[in-house]
Amino acid sequence: MTALTGAIILGMGLTQHAPFAAADKAGGKDAGAEAEVNRVAVWLVEQTGGGISRPRGTTCTSWTRATSADAERQATDLTWIIDGIRWRLYRRTCGTTTQWARVPELPDDVVDAILIDRLIEEILPDPKPATAPPNNTTFVTLGTWFWTDPAEWHDYTASISIPGRSITATATPTTLSFDPGDGEPAATCAGPGDIWQPADGDDTPSDCMYTYIHSSEITDDGIFHASLHIDWHVTVTRNNEPARDLTTLTTTTTLDIDVRELQAIIVANE
Repeated sequence: MTALTGAIILGMGLTQHAPFAAADKAGGKDAGAEAEVNRVAVWLVEQTGGGISRPRGTTCTSWTRATSADAERQATDLTWIIDGIRWRLYRRTCGTTTQWARVPELPDDVVDAILIDRLIEEILPDPKPATAPPNNTTFVTLGTWFWTDPAEWHDYTASISIPGRSITATATPTTLSFDPGDGEPAATCAGPGDIWQPADGDDTPSDCMYTYIHSSEITDDGIFHASLHIDWHVTVTRNNEPARDLTTLTTTTTLDIDVRELQAIIVANE
């Protein structure tokens, strides 16, 4: 029994399939607020709460798995299998309205891929490079400080919530690294780096510092093409179970460094 038509499925590894029916419109602020009885929405796995809103002015019961009798009344199958993924029918009551949803039983690796994609594309900040000397200009043998915005050095999370499953990935910044672009190894430090102050002068060291030994004049364009990286340790928690390690992500910002060479001129006294 497949009396449902048209819908949008969002999620890594999922594609659009008919038949589906959507009482819900993806992306609308009040999506699903006017949902009708006997309509079925596809669960939007990239949105907290699934993207299925309760009708205005109502409270809703928890989502529960539909029964065979429910599926019969809806003129649809209780479960579908599409591209190897099982979709189950769920229901909840909101006032006098019954809402229905198709919920995918996604493998853990598919859910992990969705969360990682959200972290990279939507949530994790790119490094905001700053250096001392300023304006990406420095000098040979002078320790060059580098840092990123300390206000953004904290945990970030992405979550997926579907009936029976709640998954949260947490990304924690671990190291800041500066690839100088001169062929030498990157300089790394734990933390966002110290912001240089005039009182630090030219000789104060920093944990986040790199010293060039060649002028950038040795390159074809007179610039070292450097980059600043933040490594993020990602853990995942499923249904309030203890967190487990998932992967390491890296965000990157490029910057061009003009490295100059100071020359001393000796003037003889007559």
